[in-house]
Amino acid sequence: MGGMGFCDLKVFNQALLAKHIWRLHSMPNSLVHSLLKARYFKNDQVLEAYRGHGPSYSWCSLWGSKSVLLDGLKWRVSCGEKVRVWMDSWLPGKPNTIAPNHGTNFDPDLKMADLMFHKSVEWNMNVLNALFSSEDHDKN
Repeated sequence: MGGMGFCDLKVFNQALLAKHIWRLHSMPNSLVHSLLKARYFKNDQVLEAYRGHGPSYSWCSLWGSKSVLLDGLKWRVSCGEKVRVWMDSWLPGKPNTIAPNHGTNFDPDLKMADLMFHKSVEWNMNVLNALFSSEDHDKN
């Protein structure tokens, strides 16, 4: 290839756009974040934003690269106040692994903190046994 050593410019461009999405996510007080939020994701976070109607070329490019970023993201659970049990990728192992079959006990807003004792960072086994099967316990 050329002198700069880029093997695939499309992949390189997607990686740079995903980096911009990460910057928007991690710097919510920036001017660019405020402008894009007012136009494209008023009630959501940038990682949960939809494409919208009549988006600009730059937003289409950023939004299109969001999947590259989401495929590699995984929550590191500490106190669990922000991590959603059924919707976020938090399980160890392969990237983008979400919690297994949730059956009838589905609450999309259930947080990891709800599975732990509030005074300590220990699992509440009664809640875990009610939500997950024994096969799911063995996997993790």
